[in-house]
Formats: sequence, C-alpha cells, structure tokens
Amino acid sequence: MADFDFLTLLAAHKTFVVIVHAFAAAIGVGAATVTDVLFFKFLKDFKISKWEAGVMHTLSMVIWAALAVLVLSGLGLYLPNADELNQSAKFLVKMIVVLGVIVNGAFLNLYIAPKLIKFSFAEPHHHKQGELNMARRLAFALGPISIVSWYCAFILGSLPASTPLAFSTFLKIYL
Repeated sequence: MADFDFLTLLAAHKTFVVIVHAFAAAIGVGAATVTDVLFFKFLKDFKISKWEAGVMHTLSMVIWAALAVLVLSGLGLYLPNADELNQSAKFLVKMIVVLGVIVNGAFLNLYIAPKLIKFSFAEPHHHKQGELNMARRLAFALGPISIVSWYCAFILGSLPASTPLAFSTFLKIYL
C-alpha cells in the first residue's frame, strides 16, 4: 500500500482549490452585499416582517456556507505552503479580516438579529428601556463592518502574493 500524502494531493490540485476558494469568496461577498442592502431596506419602517426575516435567514445561511467553504479551501491552500504564507503580511492580515467576518457575523446572527426579530414580531418578552434602539444601532454599525470585512478579504485574496506592503500598512488600510 502506497503512502498517502494529503499535502502533496492538495499541492497537486492547487488550481481546483483556488477556484473553489474564489467561488466561495464571490458568493460570500455577493450574499453579504445583498444582505446588507436588504437589511437596511427592511429596517426603514423600523420592523422586520416574517417574510423579510425569512429572506435574511436564507441569505445568512448562504453566507455561512460560503464562509465554511472559504475556510476549508483556505486551509487547502495554506497547509502545503504554511511556511511561506506565515511570512506574508498580506496573508496574515487576510486571516485577521476573516476572523473579523466570523466574529462579526456570529454576533449579528446570534445576538442582534434575534432581538430585532422579537421586537418586530411583537413576541412576548421583557426588555429594558432603549434595548430596541441599542440593537438597531448595533445592527447599523455591524452591517458596514461586515461588508467592509468581506470586501477587504476578497481584495486581499485577489492581490498578488508579492504585494510589497508591510503588515501594519495592510492592517491600517483594513481598519
């Protein structure tokens, strides 16, 4: 039985992994863009209908699926080239940005969205004075952070590996 070398397999199929990675990034950026546009449109009347909540949930699932494929394919690109990529300022900032996408998305989906939906559907709940305004403000702040992060990750992934900027410069551009 021949030895199976997973890293060699990944390296041999790098083009396929890059295509999957780029496709997931495109779907993620597109879905995040549509989600943000619709979210702001839906909140214009200060409530989210059941249909609107369903649309947002579907788009969120598309984003999470794209993010999962992005991370898995990213691992497929990283593992065979870990030593080289660990020295790349562009790559390191991209990892920070992707972590930002994940943390921001988790907060939006697990904390903010359920609060806004509860308020919108007038479900029975006990809340503090101003809680709705705080949730809405957070949503209006975190939405742009999400879209900026997705676009930044997409642009960083599209730049050539030899882009001659320092880590701090890439990070300042993102921030």
